[in-house]
Amino acid sequence: MKVLALSNLYPPDVIGGYELACAQAVDGLLGRGHDVRVMTGAPRRPVPAVPHVYRDFRLSDIYNEYLLNNAAPVTRDIWQAEARYVCAHNVHALANMLDEFQPDVIYVWNVLGLGGLGVMAALDYLRYPWVWQLDDVVPLWLCEVGQRMNPALLRSLERVRGEFISMSSRLADRIRLHGFQFPGEVHYLPGWIIGEKPEPRDRYFQPGGPLRIINAGQIGTHKGIDLIIEAVARLRDLGYENVTADIFGHTTESSWQGMIHTHQLEGKVAMRGPLPQAELFKILPDYDVFAFPTHDKEPFGLAPLEALGQGCVPILSRECGVAEWLVHGVHCLKSEKSAESLAESLQAILDGEVALEGLAKRGSAAAWRDFHLDPYLDKLEPMFERVSTQSRAGAGELGDVYRLALLAEKLAHLMIHEAHVA
Repeated sequence: MKVLALSNLYPPDVIGGYELACAQAVDGLLGRGHDVRVMTGAPRRPVPAVPHVYRDFRLSDIYNEYLLNNAAPVTRDIWQAEARYVCAHNVHALANMLDEFQPDVIYVWNVLGLGGLGVMAALDYLRYPWVWQLDDVVPLWLCEVGQRMNPALLRSLERVRGEFISMSSRLADRIRLHGFQFPGEVHYLPGWIIGEKPEPRDRYFQPGGPLRIINAGQIGTHKGIDLIIEAVARLRDLGYENVTADIFGHTTESSWQGMIHTHQLEGKVAMRGPLPQAELFKILPDYDVFAFPTHDKEPFGLAPLEALGQGCVPILSRECGVAEWLVHGVHCLKSEKSAESLAESLQAILDGEVALEGLAKRGSAAAWRDFHLDPYLDKLEPMFERVSTQSRAGAGELGDVYRLALLAEKLAHLMIHEAHVA
């Protein structure tokens, strides 16, 4: 089957798990013999050329915080319009690819930054069948004007029919809550892990021994990094000196080191900086617990699932997406999103009230059995087969789609300029 994947970014040019998951799914489809091409944004730094990856899209500067914060208001609004609504350049590139490749199905990922509404409208105008992988609230982002949902944009996106994959029911419910009614079927499929199952661990935490905590991914209060630091401080104040936490991820803020210093946790909590995913997998078995006190808007959370596959037990906030798929006391531990609740969960481990070995073994077995990429692809392939048979009757002319995108782009720019002049 010929599959065209669309993503704003693609490894090694990444921000987070959305782009990494896209690459893993694409590699999985290639491994099963499908003819897959990826269209993505021009990289923000030089990257090696890959035959099936076409970096022909233009990525809006909304992901450059320095430029965005220092640009004139009218410039920021134009960048946001090109990111969300329409970028004629990207519609032109997409039309050329569709004409040359003639894919059977379009595999849509995160199109924020590419003029996502225009991309989806082009697919609809040309009647190409698509499946949209939702790892976040992308339909809502595309329909924002300022900080609010625009009902007219929501209604226009609802007319673009296709099928959706949501990594959790919480994610789909959140999208519906803000007024978007899915115009096609929604399939609930969890995130996944990749690779080969490792050898069983030969060491698990025993009361009295060192308890090693890890967190990896984006660094911020929304991910609960401050709560991890505070939880370790609480345990230290209760007399537990055998607890350490290593936090991996990119950050330019010195405030985290300041927080560690304020709590006098030097030697107990360390900000380790970013680590390539392959290297992270190697060290996960050295840790006992993956602390994940993330925000309630977390769509899923691949990192704790990856840790579980390596026998490192996650402590999850109850309200995140991955918590829907794992059972407390069977595969993981769950806590409220607070330093106090996280510390209580860790204290139960330290006191021997919760044995990590059983959780780690059951959780790891479930991760490799139920949450590997292969079961996901087993469900994705029939979905692609089904949607690819949809009729393209009434499809518009390929040459017209770029003209329409140019008109829409110029209209958006004109309205922005008029709004600022007024």
